[in-house]
Order: sequence, then C-alpha cells, then structure tokens
Amino acid sequence: IYRCAPHIASRYVLYRLDLLTPRIIIPQRMDAESNGKRMVRVLVIDDEPLSREAIAKLLAQYCSQHIEVVGLAASAEQARAAVLEYAPDAIFLDVEMPYENGFDFLHSMPERNFNVVFVATHESFAISAIREGAVDYLLKPINLDELRNAAVKLAELKHRQEYPHDHYRKRMKLLLEYVHGTGGSAKLAVPNNDGVTMVDVPRILYCKAQDNYTNLKLLGANDILSTRHLKEYEEVLTDVGFARVHKSYLVNITHVRQFHRNEYGGGILVLADNTSIEVSRRRKTDLMELLQRHGNLPLQKRKN
Repeated sequence: IYRCAPHIASRYVLYRLDLLTPRIIIPQRMDAESNGKRMVRVLVIDDEPLSREAIAKLLAQYCSQHIEVVGLAASAEQARAAVLEYAPDAIFLDVEMPYENGFDFLHSMPERNFNVVFVATHESFAISAIREGAVDYLLKPINLDELRNAAVKLAELKHRQEYPHDHYRKRMKLLLEYVHGTGGSAKLAVPNNDGVTMVDVPRILYCKAQDNYTNLKLLGANDILSTRHLKEYEEVLTDVGFARVHKSYLVNITHVRQFHRNEYGGGILVLADNTSIEVSRRRKTDLMELLQRHGNLPLQKRKN
C-alpha cells in the first residue's frame, strides 16, 4: 500500500479498484470556501504512484493558501472519470504516461473547463505544452518556487474565470504578432495528433470544420487535421485576412479568385486551386465588405 505523508494522511481515503488496476487516492470532500477564500480545485494525473502522491503532498504543504487537491488519477482513463466526478478548476498533468500520454488525454476532451499545469522529466515537450494552452510547465524534481508561482497563476485565473482556450487564442495571436514584427512570414502553431506543426499562414487556403477538429487545406502541401475547433482558428485568423463564410468554412481572402452569387441569397467562392466554397446568406454582406477592402474581384452571377 502506498503511504501518504503522516501530516496529511488523515485528509485522504485509499480506494483499491481491484487487484489488477492501479490504485488511486481520492481526498475526502473539503470546504473549498474555507476562510472566505475560493480555493482552486486540483486533480493530479500521473502514472507513477510516488510522483503523484509527492505532487499532492507538495501542494498541500506549500500551496494550501490557494490549492485544494480533490483527486489523484493514475491514467487518462481514470482522469476522464475523475474530471466528471470532481469538476476540477485545474489539473497537474504528467506528459509521459503509457497507452495515452498527457496530450492524448487533452485531445480526448476538446471541450474542457479546467486549466493545465504540465509536469515532465525534461523540457522537450515545453513548446507543445504552450500550444495546448498550458498555464505552466514544471520539471521533476519540482522546484518549490516554481510550484508556488503556478499555484498563484491558477488562483488568479480562477478569480478572472479564464480557461485554457482563452490562453491558446492569446498565445497564438502573440505568436502571429511576433513573427510579423520580425519581418518574416506569419506562422501558426497547429496542434495535431502527432504534436505541433508550424504552418506558414499565407499558404492556408481554408480551414474546414470536421466534427470537433479542423482540417487545414494548404497550398502546395498536404492537409493537416488539427485537434482544435474551427471557432478557435476563426478568432485567431480573422485579424490576418481570413473570413468565416459558412458554419463549416474559414477562408483566406488572399486566395479568393471569384465570387458567384446564387438565387438563394448566398453564393460560391472560387479559390486559387479552383476549390468551390459555399457562402451562407447571412455571412455574405460581411464577406463582400472584406473583399472590397482587399481589392476588386470579379463578381459573377452563378449560372445554372
């Protein structure tokens, strides 16, 4: 049996799922509003028993002013169940786990209302963690000052009610602004099942919604299936010449060659690679204004 530190042992109850599955430690319900403070409810996810218990111990001992550990999970599968059960405000997530790693776990939950602090043994996953909207990235063994800083960040985010998708959009906008400022071609970090791919923004023809994912069609390159929702790309790319022309399409205006009106009040865009994209009626007016700002384009009535 894995032992808790004596000074916090009374706050935990040990549950064994069965002899063949990992054991998890789940705290008893605690008063999250104690002392008038809004505590950050934290779930710790790590496949190594000593590691996840050590993280919980450090949080309880050094970050109790801001953090309440509500559960520990040994795998992505257990973590999904714990998220539903305890609704944490934040998770401390190990990157390298068997079967499903930390990124796989996040991709399995496209709609999530918790912040993420990654915990890893080396720095090689740091860039991917940033692209996932991580609040912080801690290296094992954990530095106490860095842990305290992460706890303060989480408390501030809870107070402002900000979540990871907000951070992702802000970070991607900062990335675009930085690349523009250095005089280079704007690039976008595109999370996918293989990690993160850096894409030249001018080469994106359009983005197409595909369930909770987004397919990026590139000029002269293979498509990329991103693990992000189309809405996120809309909020990042509309400032650099992209337009949402349909519930399923976000188009790079610089690649538009023609617009054909139709009898339904919408129309069809023809792109540089001769792809035809439907334009919904309610989005046509905004699109026409944007096309005018980008120069004169041949407008034709769609022939039957």
